[in-house]
Amino acid sequence: DVHDMNASPVNIALCMGGLYHVTDSDAVVTKLLAKAKYLVVHAVTSFLSQDPAYFVTPAPYWYHGGRFSHEHFLGMLRRAGWTVLESGHAIYPSPINEYSSGSSWALCG
Repeated sequence: DVHDMNASPVNIALCMGGLYHVTDSDAVVTKLLAKAKYLVVHAVTSFLSQDPAYFVTPAPYWYHGGRFSHEHFLGMLRRAGWTVLESGHAIYPSPINEYSSGSSWALCG
């Protein structure tokens, strides 16, 4: 629960499809660093830009969350102190809109 980060530390944390629902995704992955040895994370990303600084909030067509590029996604994890062990991204075959066109994932330690 991103609103209750007082749980005991764990070996592996899963953050699957939640980062794009919050406006401060950097804070979430930073808090998870103190709680887990490894992180498996997935997020909807935008292929409109490959700029590591591309971050929009609120998410276009929504009233909450944010959208970011795959490069911003990886940078966010590294800024939080995670080491990205594996990562990947793909374009959705039928995206909801151009801002939600991609899928990014990473395994971090």
